[in-house]
Amino acid sequence: MRKLFKKILFLFFFFHLSQIAQALPLNQRWEIELQHPESGFTEELKKKLNQRHVVFIDGIMNEAAQLIGNYFYDNIAEIENLGIPFSHISPSSRRSIPENAETLTLEIQRIYSQVQVPLILVGHSKGAAEALYALLKYPELMTANQVDRAVLINSAIGGSPLTQDLVGGFFGNCLQIFLNSSIHSLSPAKAHENFKNIYESFHFKIQETAFQDISRRIFYIRSFYSPGESLSMGIQTVLFFFKQPLNHKNQHDGLLLVTDQMLNLSPPFGIDLGVLKSDHIELVVSGQFSRSNSEQRRAFTRAFLQQIYEETEIQPQ
Repeated sequence: MRKLFKKILFLFFFFHLSQIAQALPLNQRWEIELQHPESGFTEELKKKLNQRHVVFIDGIMNEAAQLIGNYFYDNIAEIENLGIPFSHISPSSRRSIPENAETLTLEIQRIYSQVQVPLILVGHSKGAAEALYALLKYPELMTANQVDRAVLINSAIGGSPLTQDLVGGFFGNCLQIFLNSSIHSLSPAKAHENFKNIYESFHFKIQETAFQDISRRIFYIRSFYSPGESLSMGIQTVLFFFKQPLNHKNQHDGLLLVTDQMLNLSPPFGIDLGVLKSDHIELVVSGQFSRSNSEQRRAFTRAFLQQIYEETEIQPQ
């Protein structure tokens, strides 16, 4: 009798979950996936995802992460577990956002020509900004359905105020030399200028119906960490090269202001999936450099895959 009651309760929970799933914000969906892995995956969603190809796009300093293979490691592991094919791109940290966007466009076209199924782009930080820049410059990537969805995590669209506060001396000069034109494109003034120009060009040349269609298929995932909490070791290492950390007067994730992690221009563009409690690398970086764990990153991956195929309206920004 007790077993039967538990089974009925279990079935009621998942029936109820399926009824409210579409209304769930990403942070709640993430929490549910942590407690009940894969509970939000319908057969229809699984079928759709198995007809897609995920392309992960690394952010800045990915060359260092490649040495220990911890960039998108758990996110990719979850994609493999779900049986979804994927590719992994690591753009040069030395090149600017517009420069890398050109190379990324060629890579997207190459991957699509090989797999012949729509792509889901999942970019992080500078890689997310480069993905958005590429889609704005070449909207045919989406209008021709080569790219089906784009997920922009902690996107460096508005750059970072930290770029104006590099330390001097040997270490600061080495970083400046290594990052070359990249660090300039991440300055707030240059980042805003670049995206303002490319967005105006995009909006001018594309029809309204295509604009709305593309806008519904681009998703921002932003994050912040609470003042007083410790940052991931990876963020602390990066901050070694700057004179002082970001001011808590404005919400930020350790490296980027929350407001700069999405395109803030008119007309509104893309869907904001909300602000998660996480620093800049927790959602995508594994190992000792990150303060989150594997289960959290894998549940996060399942959560946003569900969310991007259930959100249909542009949210207020």
